[in-house]
Amino acid sequence: MTAVSHPQTVSDAAERRRQFLQDNGILAVFIAFVIVATAVSGGRFIQPSNLSVILFQASVIGVLALGQTLVMLVAGIDLSIVAIAILAAIVMGAGGSERQQEMNLTGGILPYVGFLPSIALAIVGSAIFGAINGLVVVKLRIPAFISTLAMSLALSGLAMLTTSGTPVHYPDPFF
Repeated sequence: MTAVSHPQTVSDAAERRRQFLQDNGILAVFIAFVIVATAVSGGRFIQPSNLSVILFQASVIGVLALGQTLVMLVAGIDLSIVAIAILAAIVMGAGGSERQQEMNLTGGILPYVGFLPSIALAIVGSAIFGAINGLVVVKLRIPAFISTLAMSLALSGLAMLTTSGTPVHYPDPFF
């Protein structure tokens, strides 16, 4: 006697497989990427030192993505988030370094204020720019896309003027 599989059983198994891939597809793609990257790099990709560098570099993007998630939950978009982050980094790098004169900042726009005060100044400044974005969208009823794009362009210009287009390094041995 031969075993006859029922079409219903085959379609149920196929449906379960399809549902599993639909639910866990991104995980499967991630695992495939790690396997390919490890094979191509000769095993260096999966080393703890490389993984810590990847996590460190991705942490900034992760924090910005969390902030953008909150905006998107209320059906908005914030295009200025990167420009605000760049300006905050400039404030922290220039204001927190005693050797900021070596950074060629035009006219000493930001004096040395110290490590922790420069972090506080960057956070407060970022919050102010975010509040301005929010007020423009809510009170003036300008679409978030337009107002945050304008803020992004203005802050990018301010960053360029502040640094004269040169990189800002934090030369403190702490880092």
